[in-house]
Amino acid sequence: MHHGSLRYQTIALLAAVLCYFSACDQPEFEVAQGQKILMDTFVSVRIFLPGGQDKAPAEAAIADSWHEMARLDTMLSSYRDDNEMARVNRAAHAGPAALSQELLAILKRSLELSGQTAGAFDVTVGELTHLWGFGRKPAMPASEQIAQALSGVGFRFLQLDTIGSTIQFSRENTELDLGGIAKGAIIDAAFGILKDAGFDDFLIDAGGDLRMSASTLTAGKRNVWVTHPRKQGEFFARFELDNGAVATTGDYERFFYEEGKKYHHIIDPATGFPSHQAVSTTVIANDAMTADALATAFFILGPQKAIAIAEQLAGVEAMVVFENGQHLEALATKNLAPKIQFLDTDAKDKNSDTEN
Repeated sequence: MHHGSLRYQTIALLAAVLCYFSACDQPEFEVAQGQKILMDTFVSVRIFLPGGQDKAPAEAAIADSWHEMARLDTMLSSYRDDNEMARVNRAAHAGPAALSQELLAILKRSLELSGQTAGAFDVTVGELTHLWGFGRKPAMPASEQIAQALSGVGFRFLQLDTIGSTIQFSRENTELDLGGIAKGAIIDAAFGILKDAGFDDFLIDAGGDLRMSASTLTAGKRNVWVTHPRKQGEFFARFELDNGAVATTGDYERFFYEEGKKYHHIIDPATGFPSHQAVSTTVIANDAMTADALATAFFILGPQKAIAIAEQLAGVEAMVVFENGQHLEALATKNLAPKIQFLDTDAKDKNSDTEN
C-alpha cells in the first residue's frame, strides 16, 4: 500500500487555489503577513495597506486571528479525545448534549447545507471516516464494517435544539465529523477578526481554501488559480475574484492505493465509499463555510447535479472537473463559465457544448 505524504500533499494543496496580483511587479501597497501550519495545512494571512502605512496594527490583528484559528482548530478536530467534539460524540447518544454557540452555529449551517444538497454533504460520517483512516493510517475497511457504519449515517439522525443549544443522536452509532466544513468555519472566524479590527483589504489562505476582501487598493488585481488535478505542478484554470470565498477539493489531496486501485478521502455518505463522480470541484460563495461544504457535496454529486443545485443557490458559483475516458471535462455555472480561462488546452469546456 502506498499513500501520499501529508507534507507533500499540503504543499500540493497550496496550489489548489492561489491568488496572485497582476500588478505585483510595481505594488502600490504594503503587505503585513504571517504564515503558520494549522489544520494540518499551511495557512497564510495577508493584509494589504496603502504605501507607507504603519504595519503594527495589522500585525496585531493577524496575531489575534492566529489565536482564534488555533482555538477553533482544537475545538472542532475529530482527531482529539479531549475537546468539545469528542465530548458531544460521547454524550449525544444518551441524551441532549450541550453545545457552545460556535458549534451550534456550525451544526445549524451544516444541516441547512445537507438539506440543500440532498444529503451529499453530511457531518454524520464520523464512523466512516475513522474506518477509512484518513488523517491517520488509511486502509480499505471490510464491507461489513462499512455497512454497519452506514446505518448511523444520516443528517436526519441529528436532533438539534437551537433554543436550548443541545444536540442528540437518534442512532447509537452516529458520530460527527466536521472535516468538510470546519476549515471554512475557522477561516470565517479569522475573517471576522480582521474586519472587526478595521481592515478591508486582505486574504486568508488555508491550504488553498480562501476568503478575501478587496478595496480600491487591490480591486481587479486578483486571479484565483486552480491546480491541475492530474498534472502535478500545473494549473488547470484561472478566474478573477475580488471578494468572497473559494474552496477546491479533489481526489488528489489525500489518497492511497490498494491492489492497484486508488481510494481517496471524499466519502459518499450514501455508499460509504469514495465518490468517483468528479476529480475536482471549485466553489465560490459569500463565506468560506459554505464554499468548503459545497465543494465536498458537489464532488460527490457530480457535474450535472452539482451545477443544477449551484444555479439555485444565491451567491454560489461552481466548476466541476470530471473524467471522460482519458480526457478531462469541466462544467461550470452560467455566470462563472465566461470568466474562466482554461489553461489546459486538452480539457473540454462542457459549457461550450451547452451553448451550441
